[in-house]
This record gives sequence, structure tokens and C-alpha cells, in this order.
Amino acid sequence: MTNLNKDVLIYIFEELNDDQKSLHSCLLVNKFWCETVVPILWNDVWKFFEDPYEDEEISERMIEKYKSLFKIILLYLPEKSRNFLINQDIKIILTKEKPLFNYIIYIKSIKLSHIYIFANKILGFDNIEETGYQLFAFEQELFKLFMNNCSSLNYLDMFYSTHHLKHQLQNFPGAENCLSRLYELRCNARNDQSFFYGLAQICDSINKFIIEDLIDNPGLARLIKVQKKIQVVDFDHQSDEDDDEKFLQDDLKRIGTALKFHAINLRELSLDFCSKNSFISYILENSINLQKLALSKNIPNEIINENIIIRNPCCPKLHTLLLYFVSISLAIKIIEKVQGNLCKIGIYFVTYDIENSGNFIKTIYQNCLNIEYVTIIMKNSDFDELENLLIKCHHLKGIIFESIYEGEDINMVDGNKLLNLLIKKSSNNLFKLGFYFNWKFDYNTLDSFFSNWKGRKSLLLETGEKNNFLLNYPGLIKKYESIGVIKSYKHQDELWNSVYIKTVLD
Repeated sequence: MTNLNKDVLIYIFEELNDDQKSLHSCLLVNKFWCETVVPILWNDVWKFFEDPYEDEEISERMIEKYKSLFKIILLYLPEKSRNFLINQDIKIILTKEKPLFNYIIYIKSIKLSHIYIFANKILGFDNIEETGYQLFAFEQELFKLFMNNCSSLNYLDMFYSTHHLKHQLQNFPGAENCLSRLYELRCNARNDQSFFYGLAQICDSINKFIIEDLIDNPGLARLIKVQKKIQVVDFDHQSDEDDDEKFLQDDLKRIGTALKFHAINLRELSLDFCSKNSFISYILENSINLQKLALSKNIPNEIINENIIIRNPCCPKLHTLLLYFVSISLAIKIIEKVQGNLCKIGIYFVTYDIENSGNFIKTIYQNCLNIEYVTIIMKNSDFDELENLLIKCHHLKGIIFESIYEGEDINMVDGNKLLNLLIKKSSNNLFKLGFYFNWKFDYNTLDSFFSNWKGRKSLLLETGEKNNFLLNYPGLIKKYESIGVIKSYKHQDELWNSVYIKTVLD
């Protein structure tokens, strides 16, 4: 085993990429193994740290991990940088140890959040006036180090809540070599436009953009426009600021214009939108290679002209459609216009236009015969359409059932009727079932349902959002888990935490 050639070892070690303990043990086998493992460990050294959240307490164990990592990184600071930081009263962790490897050159991923956590939680710096300059100076010297030593960076994550980097990376020595092949960028659109203009001078190979707090930043628009081939775009709103309403109503004219240049190459598009985003229909009509589309309305109660979103047939290769806070009527129109072979449809937190729930089910079985995962929103009068869906869509593997409110009073949807229908009409491919909101089941029907499911693929069950009926029958669950009818059961307090939703998202 210790005599395997390097190519084989690299393949094995890359399979252990997320297993820090096993990779560390491989370091100790011999020098050859050690030399092969080190670049893999340092390629994305941040993956072994928990993603930090603002104001979240950091555990002592994690603080020690940060200290250990930055103790190594700071060893590579040139003497000029060390002296500069000492003169700014920055007490960095330094030793006279000589590293066995130049670890910095193997780094292919940089995350501002972890740098800020170290500076804030361990060095004690913040954006406040007293230590703001020290934070500025520390980040300056650290990014100088990275730009000058990290060749061909793959991933740059500059997003951490309201903290924005205030340095022009393109001006640091080595930046062009470091960033010219950047593949993925995550950042806050509220960064100063000059930051993006600077990146646009040296980056033209970014394949994936993840942009938080999206606004119509002209620098970001320029950076998007000059890329050779963007395939993945994820634009999101997460602002809690006072101007939130105005912020959510941004027309994104410059961003939309820049994105039009890349419509033909897009493979995945995720966008929070409002009624002013008139560029969306153009993007969809020209995204002939789009495979995954996620649309979320910024303001749930806002009335949207559906032609802004979609007018003509589009997206011949689309297989996954995710919709949030939209009306059922808009969901129907999008499904009807999509020319692709939809396999996954998720519709969540919808505007409940009750009269269209049955039409939504009908639209699916008329247009998506190969559907595998779907969210069904229904009321008691929709069982005939559901039966048609189960009969015609025999590739279904998973369904999330959401009940709907009829009128001002909450009417429980007949869960007993649903279970009987699933036994009689669903195909043997179905095994993932989720029930959310207001369903009415009784013990005997549940017992009969599980008993009749014997011989089929073991069930993955989930309940949540005001619907915890299975929690009342732990003995029933254990009974059918013991004989393999139920593989697992989970209760989620919120629909968003659904394991099955994550199946559709991936």
C-alpha cells in the first residue's frame, strides 16, 4: 500500500477530501505520502472550520483551530509586513519555526469570513473606530501575502454579513497570477464599485457568481459582463437594513443587461426578483442550456405582471424548477412554457390562490410525465387530479404534500383519503413522502397504510409546519421501522428544513 504510485495516491486522498482525521493520519506514513497529502489538505483549508455567523459565539475548540492555522500562515509574512504590523500595535502570533512546506502556495480558496473571525475573536479587532484601522492593516498584509503566493486561486469568498474588504486586490503584487483563473466568486453586492472594477481588470474566467444583498452595482455589472463564460448565477437578497423596501425594488437594469450576454451559457440561475426586473423574460427565452432555475419573489404580496417573468416557450434543457413566494398561476405558466424535461419541481411559501391548486396538479401531469420529485399544494376537492397525477407520472420518487387553507377557517385536508389513494394508485418508485400544514389522519388508516406498503421500497417520511401527527404514534413508527416498511421518519418545525426539499435543491 505504501508503494502505490502518486497518481493512485492522489485519487485515494481526494476521495478522503472531507475526512480531516484520515488525511492527517496519512501524513505520518512516510515522506512520499506526506508530500502527496499536504496539497490536498491545504487546497481548501477552510472547509475544516464551521461557517461563522455574525455575533455567534465561537467554541474554544474552534478558537484553538484558528490559532493553529494562522500561526502557520503568519510565518510566511515577509519581514517588512511583520514590522509594519508590529508598528500598528498588532500582536500577531509568531514563532521561529521553519515550516516543512511552503503551505501557502497550495491554497486555492480564500474566505474573508474566517479571516475576519480570527481578527475579531482572537486579535480583538472590529469595524469600530478604535480598532478599525488595525483590522484594515491586518487584512491588507494578509491579502498581500495571499496574492503574492497563491497561484491560480479557484474560489474567492468575500462575503461576511456587513463586513466588506476595503482593499483593491488587483493592486497587490502577484494579484494577476493569483486571480486570473478565478473560477467562483461569492461576495456582497454592496461592496464598493471600485472593488469590482478592480477585479474586472484581471478576472475574465469566473464561471460561478454567488451574490448576496443584490443591488444594481455598476462595478459588479462590469465584472459580470467581461467574463468569458458564466454558467452558474445565484443572486440573493438578505438585507435587514432600513431601506429594505427600496432595496428589494431595485430594477437591476445594469446587472440584467450584463447578464444577457451570458444567457446562452447559463446552466443554473437563482434569482430573487421584483416587478421591475424586466430582463428576466429575455434571459429565460435565450437560456437554451439552462438546467436548473430558482425564482423567489422579494415581496410576497407584490402583484407581478407574469409577462415580466415569462412570455414565450423557453429553457429546452431545464430539469429542475424551484419557486418561492410566487402565485400558483405564475407557477402554472412557467411549467407550461418550459420546453425542458422537468424532473424536479419545488414550489414553496406560495401565494395561495386556492382556485388554481387543482390546475397546478393538472399542469404537472399534462406537461411533466417524467417528474421524479414534486411539491403538491392541494385542498379536499383536488383528489381527482391527484389520482390522475399518480397514474400518469409513474417515475415519481418523492412528493411533499402541502395542504391549503380554504376560506378564513382552516379546513383539515383528508389525509386518510390521501393514504388510500397512494396505496391504490402510486407506482412502486415512490418512497419519499412529506406532509406539511393541516392534514387529518387517524391511527387505523395509518396502520393499514403501512401494512399495505409491505413489499415496496422502504419509506422515508417527514412531517412539519403544524403537522406532527406521527409524533403522536411512536409505537406505530417503531413497529414498521422494525420490519423495514419505514426506513426513517423526521419531523421538521419548518418547511425550509425539509430533507426532501434539499433533495430537490441538489
